[in-house]
Amino acid sequence: MKNSKKIFLSILFITILYIPSYYSQYTQITAPNLHTEVPVFEDGNGVRYSTLVTINFDTCIISLPQYSTEAELNDISDNELQNYFYSLEERYSRITLQKAIPEAMWGDTVRTNKRTGDTVAIRDMSQIYQVYFDELVPIDTVINELLAYEHIKSAEEPFFCYTLAEPNDYFFQNGEQWGLYIINAEKAWDISTGSSEIIIAILDANHTQDNWHLDMVNKVAYNYLPGPSAGHSLIVGGIAGAETDNT
Repeated sequence: MKNSKKIFLSILFITILYIPSYYSQYTQITAPNLHTEVPVFEDGNGVRYSTLVTINFDTCIISLPQYSTEAELNDISDNELQNYFYSLEERYSRITLQKAIPEAMWGDTVRTNKRTGDTVAIRDMSQIYQVYFDELVPIDTVINELLAYEHIKSAEEPFFCYTLAEPNDYFFQNGEQWGLYIINAEKAWDISTGSSEIIIAILDANHTQDNWHLDMVNKVAYNYLPGPSAGHSLIVGGIAGAETDNT
């Protein structure tokens, strides 16, 4: 018993040491306002790794009762595909199959349009499954292998999405700062809402300003350049350096 306990503790210690070194090979992909379905990593060669690939079969490969979510590899009806998934487990790590839309059933593709009353066909979504791995796998390699099989209609990486940022500034929300809409400022804010470390140079005509707008206090250094567009750079600077979310 004592020897067994020592062996167990040794394995546990080695595992704890291994996990940080394993993930230290990769850098997690991050960006302002970026959200991913599961964490996605990248190695020094630009190869991406994750624990999730979503697939869609083009025929009834896995048949689960309605509202069930978990599937076993033995539930895969195509022998060739089943063997392939077992080989994936051997090469990478344990696989869990999860039905993406539990209420969807194979062949349930007819609905009634609520507005017109017409009978319409909808896409069969019963064969969309999320393939979870216990450890990181090279996403593109696995996807390309999956797409080589006849009955796999699609294979996709974890989705990437960006949150929408809209400042709570009163005049913007009420449409009075129409210029910001014209230049699609919202798309820029979805990437970044600014940083005090950013320095912007605006090469434009300017004029002296004794009373800065509150948004520009302690932000602006300028040179006096008289000309027909005097004041224009002050307006441009106000767009570039305005406070965000100050109501």
